[in-house]
Amino acid sequence: MTIFFHTDAEELTARYEANAESPCAYLTRVNSEWIFTDGPATETADWARQFELATVMSEDEVIGISVFMVGELWALGVAYDGKRGPVAALVPDNADQMRELPMRLLAVERALTELFPDDADAEKLDVIFGALLDGALPFDEAVSSVFEMLGVPSEWSRWSWFETIPEQLFIDPDLSDRVVPVGEACHFWEE
Repeated sequence: MTIFFHTDAEELTARYEANAESPCAYLTRVNSEWIFTDGPATETADWARQFELATVMSEDEVIGISVFMVGELWALGVAYDGKRGPVAALVPDNADQMRELPMRLLAVERALTELFPDDADAEKLDVIFGALLDGALPFDEAVSSVFEMLGVPSEWSRWSWFETIPEQLFIDPDLSDRVVPVGEACHFWEE
């Protein structure tokens, strides 16, 4: 899942369709941000595909923050202006990744404070990421705290899983004007 800032659905859709093999995704508007969930990346837990697509979709000063969670594994990455930014990942059985995790989280923090100078508070990010590293704060709560700091409402998580978006719309069809199906997801939508 990626949240994009400073863009619109038409730009994101065009970039996604131009770059994705087998496009199948949902874009969901939450405030002025767009949540992007790629079906193939979700089905196969393919963080690389999600982040690669987020990177190319972030052209023209668009900011993308990608989140990946599967079991105890997680990753948080930033892309901006078509370039890959810092990535922090918890991979317990990879000693190098674990050793580098504090520095990678610090790099994510720096990127956020540079890209969101009016919203991202370095001291609060230090506290959030410190609690995450100490195991005192679960990853999903840490991410929610970061997104809240950036002005993303807490309902972001309800739109962050590809397979649950149709369920959300079945529960509350009034929200259908927020969701843009792309590629194969258009067929799921019609069903």
